[in-house]
Amino acid sequence: MKLSTAASAIGMLTGVWAVGGSLADGISRGCPSGAPCGTTPPWNFYVVALSVLLFLNSLVTLVGPRITFYASAVLSVLLGVSMIPNSSFVNPVVLIAIGLVVLTFATSLVAVRRRAQISEQSNPMNLPVFG
Repeated sequence: MKLSTAASAIGMLTGVWAVGGSLADGISRGCPSGAPCGTTPPWNFYVVALSVLLFLNSLVTLVGPRITFYASAVLSVLLGVSMIPNSSFVNPVVLIAIGLVVLTFATSLVAVRRRAQISEQSNPMNLPVFG
């Protein structure tokens, strides 16, 4: 598996995990300032929107130009920052989501910097010299 494909897959997994965790469990679902809530707090619109954008961008990175990995890195940072308020860090869903965000950021930066290497045998400068 190529690194760019793995980075795209990790970005898609991060997007799906963050949407699911925000809508179903506990990403950014705490009460402001630690105040007790009478009802279940609503989901954070920004987390869901950034997660969907990260998922869609990761789909584009599969077939699109390498520069789209920069967008994945930026979206993952924004997603991580938007998850921090009102999240409970004892919740394993939140911890996994933050770990996936960090992994998406790192693999996106490595994937955009990685270039296809020409082997020494395939290099056009290694043609035989006659004569």
